[in-house]
Amino acid sequence: KEMMQMAPNSNFNFPISLEGDRFRSGNYVLDLTAKSGENEWSWTREFTIDADDARKLNREDVMIDNHANWWMIGSIVLVILLLGVILYLLIQKKKARANEQEQ
Repeated sequence: KEMMQMAPNSNFNFPISLEGDRFRSGNYVLDLTAKSGENEWSWTREFTIDADDARKLNREDVMIDNHANWWMIGSIVLVILLLGVILYLLIQKKKARANEQEQ
Protein backbone atom coordinates (compact mmCIF):
# COMPACT_ATOMS: atom_id res chain seq x y z
CA LYS A 1 0.00 0.00 0.00
CA GLU A 2 1.06 3.56 -0.57
CA MET A 3 0.23 6.96 0.93
CA MET A 4 -0.79 5.61 4.34
CA GLN A 5 -0.25 7.59 7.54
CA MET A 6 -0.09 6.62 11.19
CA ALA A 7 0.87 8.21 14.47
CA PRO A 8 4.18 7.38 16.17
CA ASN A 9 4.16 4.34 18.49
CA SER A 10 0.84 3.13 17.12
CA ASN A 11 -0.17 -0.07 15.40
CA PHE A 12 -3.00 -1.41 13.29
CA ASN A 13 -4.07 -4.65 11.67
CA PHE A 14 -2.84 -4.68 8.10
CA PRO A 15 -4.78 -7.09 5.88
CA ILE A 16 -2.74 -9.44 3.73
CA SER A 17 -4.56 -10.83 0.72
CA LEU A 18 -4.13 -14.52 0.00
CA GLU A 19 -6.22 -14.08 -3.16
CA GLY A 20 -8.83 -16.64 -2.13
CA ASP A 21 -6.37 -19.24 -0.83
CA ARG A 22 -6.73 -20.58 2.70
CA PHE A 23 -4.34 -19.95 5.55
CA ARG A 24 -2.44 -23.09 6.44
CA SER A 25 -0.96 -23.77 9.83
CA GLY A 26 2.81 -23.56 9.92
CA ASN A 27 5.80 -21.28 10.34
CA TYR A 28 5.95 -18.02 8.40
CA VAL A 29 8.41 -15.14 7.93
CA LEU A 30 7.26 -11.54 7.51
CA ASP A 31 9.61 -9.14 5.72
CA LEU A 32 8.26 -5.60 6.01
CA THR A 33 9.65 -2.32 4.72
CA ALA A 34 8.14 1.06 5.57
CA LYS A 35 9.22 4.29 3.92
CA SER A 36 8.55 7.92 4.76
CA GLY A 37 10.29 10.52 2.68
CA GLU A 38 13.96 9.60 2.79
CA ASN A 39 13.56 7.38 5.88
CA GLU A 40 13.18 3.62 5.56
CA TRP A 41 12.55 0.97 8.21
CA SER A 42 12.73 -2.79 7.75
CA TRP A 43 11.54 -5.62 9.97
CA THR A 44 11.78 -9.36 9.72
CA ARG A 45 9.67 -11.42 12.06
CA GLU A 46 9.08 -15.17 12.27
CA PHE A 47 5.70 -16.33 13.51
CA THR A 48 3.64 -19.49 13.73
CA ILE A 49 0.00 -20.01 12.85
CA ASP A 50 -1.46 -23.06 14.56
CA ALA A 51 -4.43 -25.03 13.23
CA ASP A 52 -7.01 -23.22 15.41
CA ASP A 53 -5.77 -19.79 14.32
CA ALA A 54 -5.78 -20.88 10.66
CA ARG A 55 -9.40 -22.06 10.95
CA LYS A 56 -10.41 -18.78 12.62
CA LEU A 57 -8.67 -16.65 10.00
CA ASN A 58 -10.18 -18.70 7.16
CA ARG A 59 -13.69 -18.29 8.63
CA GLU A 60 -13.21 -14.51 8.78
CA ASP A 61 -11.75 -14.16 5.27
CA VAL A 62 -14.46 -12.80 2.98
CA MET A 63 -12.58 -13.90 -0.15
CA ILE A 64 -12.82 -17.62 0.70
CA ASP A 65 -15.95 -19.42 -0.47
CA ASN A 66 -17.06 -21.32 2.64
CA HIS A 67 -20.30 -22.53 1.08
CA ALA A 68 -20.85 -26.20 0.48
CA ASN A 69 -19.97 -27.52 -2.94
CA TRP A 70 -23.44 -28.61 -4.02
CA TRP A 71 -22.20 -30.40 -7.14
CA MET A 72 -19.99 -32.61 -4.99
CA ILE A 73 -22.71 -33.27 -2.41
CA GLY A 74 -25.25 -34.07 -5.15
CA SER A 75 -22.82 -36.43 -6.88
CA ILE A 76 -22.10 -38.30 -3.65
CA VAL A 77 -25.83 -38.64 -2.88
CA LEU A 78 -26.48 -39.88 -6.43
CA VAL A 79 -23.71 -42.50 -6.19
CA ILE A 80 -25.04 -43.71 -2.82
CA LEU A 81 -28.57 -43.98 -4.26
CA LEU A 82 -27.31 -45.90 -7.31
CA LEU A 83 -25.37 -48.30 -5.08
CA GLY A 84 -28.51 -48.79 -2.97
CA VAL A 85 -30.61 -49.59 -6.05
CA ILE A 86 -27.99 -52.02 -7.39
CA LEU A 87 -27.74 -53.73 -3.99
CA TYR A 88 -31.55 -53.99 -3.79
CA LEU A 89 -31.79 -55.50 -7.29
CA LEU A 90 -29.03 -58.03 -6.52
CA ILE A 91 -30.79 -59.12 -3.33
CA GLN A 92 -34.12 -59.48 -5.19
CA LYS A 93 -32.42 -61.53 -7.91
CA LYS A 94 -30.82 -63.79 -5.30
CA LYS A 95 -34.20 -64.31 -3.59
CA ALA A 96 -35.84 -65.13 -6.94
CA ARG A 97 -33.17 -67.77 -7.68
CA ALA A 98 -33.60 -69.26 -4.21
CA ASN A 99 -37.38 -69.50 -4.76
CA GLU A 100 -36.87 -71.17 -8.17
CA GLN A 101 -34.53 -73.78 -6.66
CA GLU A 102 -37.05 -74.58 -3.90
CA GLN A 103 -39.79 -75.30 -6.44
